[in-house]
Amino acid sequence: MPQAISDFFTLIGWLWQNTTDILGNIFLPVRYIYTFLKQFLDSAFSPPITPETIWAFDDNVIAVFHAIPYFDVLLSVLMIAITITIGISLLKSFQRS
Repeated sequence: MPQAISDFFTLIGWLWQNTTDILGNIFLPVRYIYTFLKQFLDSAFSPPITPETIWAFDDNVIAVFHAIPYFDVLLSVLMIAITITIGISLLKSFQRS
């Protein structure tokens, strides 16, 4: 008799564990959508992050870049050159196909 009671409780435990695993997997997409929407709405209605907290450079680092003459002009020319290079490579890849 004690073996039958032990087997019965083992069966109940096995059924409970498998039922919770199956239900957890069924409701997993619902939980994912809920979490995504909650985080999206929290970030959408929170105040924006100020640029000072994103780009916090030390004064010594900024002084090095200010010491380079015409650094803003050099940076602009470099960005234009990179943009033209990427544009030419895209045009060449479109012409091949």
